[in-house]
Amino acid sequence: MSTYTLEVPATNDTIKQLIVKIWEANHAPNARVTLNFGTCSLMCSEEAERREFGTLVTVAEAVSVLWNAQES
Repeated sequence: MSTYTLEVPATNDTIKQLIVKIWEANHAPNARVTLNFGTCSLMCSEEAERREFGTLVTVAEAVSVLWNAQES
């Protein structure tokens, strides 16, 4: 299990760099990682998963949240 931290405030470039880093280290979308935004941790979006895994989100969810965090 790995932990990744996005320092805030973040730019689109730093977000993209973190997405690449997470994907290169964890090629399986269902692998679990911890994603921190500054001092806050991303929680699993599904309630049942949150009860079981807490802040251990899937790589797919971490990448999705990061992708959506970029400014248009």
